[in-house]
Amino acid sequence: MRILVATDQWFPDCMGGVARVATDTARRWAAASHEVVVIAPRNDGHAFEETSVSDGLTLLRVLPRGRLPQTLTDPPAARLWASRLAHQGFDVLVSHECTTACGLLAARLGLPLVYVFHADAAEEARYLRTTLRLGAEWLAKDLGGKGNIVEMRGISGVPADDDRHKGFTEALAAYPDIKVVK
Repeated sequence: MRILVATDQWFPDCMGGVARVATDTARRWAAASHEVVVIAPRNDGHAFEETSVSDGLTLLRVLPRGRLPQTLTDPPAARLWASRLAHQGFDVLVSHECTTACGLLAARLGLPLVYVFHADAAEEARYLRTTLRLGAEWLAKDLGGKGNIVEMRGISGVPADDDRHKGFTEALAAYPDIKVVK
């Protein structure tokens, strides 16, 4: 399958959820032998187009960044690049932000568009705390309220990791006979 992805963030330029999900899913699709082309922001605000190709993934750093807001620049840039790339015969369009989705639709390629809705940072943090809290509670109950647990953390200082850790430790606070070991 040939997939055209448009995103307003790319990891590691941005560390947020949109960037992580857009980068990870595109790379996984490419690893699964799909041909993936990504339209993403220019790296570090460079005024030039940048292309990199690796393992079935083509990354086009073409969305401009500068003084004008993305809401004004992303739709026409996504439209322009989707139109320029139309000859590659994509099967599906994927957008990780409404501004790039508008641009992909404006290109009128006649292809299905998958719009990935991302929650805002506060919603993501609440979800992560809740999910890990529920998982920790289940684990504690499954252990009969006592025993040792190893917590595997992600990247220190990343808000998502901090939120997961907070939910995990809050849940285990109700189980004094469970020890978190390193």
